Amino acid sequence: MQPSDAFAAYALTQVMAEYEGVCYMRTLRPDTEFIYSDDVVFNLGGFEVLNEGKDIAILAAGYMVHEANRAIELLDQKGVSASLIDLYSLPFDAEGVLDIIGAAGGNVITVEDNFGGGIGSAVADALLDSGDAFTLKQMHVKRIPKSARTPEELLKVCGLTSHDIAKTAMEMLGV
Repeated sequence: MQPSDAFAAYALTQVMAEYEGVCYMRTLRPDTEFIYSDDVVFNLGGFEVLNEGKDIAILAAGYMVHEANRAIELLDQKGVSASLIDLYSLPFDAEGVLDIIGAAGGNVITVEDNFGGGIGSAVADALLDSGDAFTLKQMHVKRIPKSARTPEELLKVCGLTSHDIAKTAMEMLGV
């Protein structure tokens, strides 16, 4: 599990407490705005569609949902319609996610503030297993920055800011 706000963290903690088996939660450190309210139901294997679009799908979890949400606004200003999925749980409902990606033209970006092998790899496996034609770009930490003063500077060094996400989307779409 990787919650993107306090409501999600609380709800997912309750879900984990009821699950008979091993669970792991990766939480975020910075103060973040609320995305959810206490009426949202979170499930193991679930995801939340935060924005529906027709040109490209962006899948993120944790803090990166906030950066991706800002990227959605930047893309909207450029006339690009993007879906945003909070993929808070691995494994996830692959069929449901693939339906959303398919509705977004088969173009997908995964964004994670960690080394590759998490969301990007899980989505790549689902895309491969489907046998359909998709275009995937994985955005993740490729090297550890030596120093930065703020979390924003860290994201910039890693190429994971909202502007980086929007730029990648525009490049994928040839806009």
